[in-house]
Amino acid sequence: MFLGWVLEAGLIMFLLLFLGWIFGPKEEPVVCDQSCKRPTSSQAHCSMCHRTYSRASVFDLHRRNGECLDPTSIGLVERDQVWRRPLSERGAARLADIRQERERDRP
Repeated sequence: MFLGWVLEAGLIMFLLLFLGWIFGPKEEPVVCDQSCKRPTSSQAHCSMCHRTYSRASVFDLHRRNGECLDPTSIGLVERDQVWRRPLSERGAARLADIRQERERDRP
């Protein structure tokens, strides 16, 4: 008798969860228009806030509890319409060296 009650309760719980998943509220993604920056294969684009992120891990940072966070509030910077983590001091120095080399090589 107890086993029958447990199985019946389990079936009811399954049905409630399944029906809640099917008919529950859903956040509908918005189809992006032509003004959105098209991501490269290593980038990620959010169809909710229409921002492009430098990689999937940065995209994941901006989503909390199913909502988009303001990228500046989590320390991201925008360059060329792509949100990314800021450069470290070492990375900034390396970029400056590369730019100087390119300037010297120009005729």
